[in-house]
Amino acid sequence: MEQKSLHQGLEMRLDHLHFRIEALKAKIKIAQGVEKMDEIGRLDQLEHRYEDLGERLRQLSRESPGFRHNMKNEFEKLSYDLSGAFDEFILWVDSGFQRGEKG
Repeated sequence: MEQKSLHQGLEMRLDHLHFRIEALKAKIKIAQGVEKMDEIGRLDQLEHRYEDLGERLRQLSRESPGFRHNMKNEFEKLSYDLSGAFDEFILWVDSGFQRGEKG
């Protein structure tokens, strides 16, 4: 019998990051010049986030379920979402400046 995970949301995020990493690796193979360097930087960042999330998921899996655990899990998801959104915003702003665009 399969054991139901208590952290399905985090597992889904881990899977989503894995697919983004694989897609970026494929994109890097055909990219050239500055675009390739940008994609390599994004890949490094995504791989780091993937490792961090995987470690956090292992830590949470070792803890017992309960109110505090559920609350902690929700805060973890929120902080991870905010961190990822902020990172993507900074990359977006930086890419605009690299192309010479003005707001």
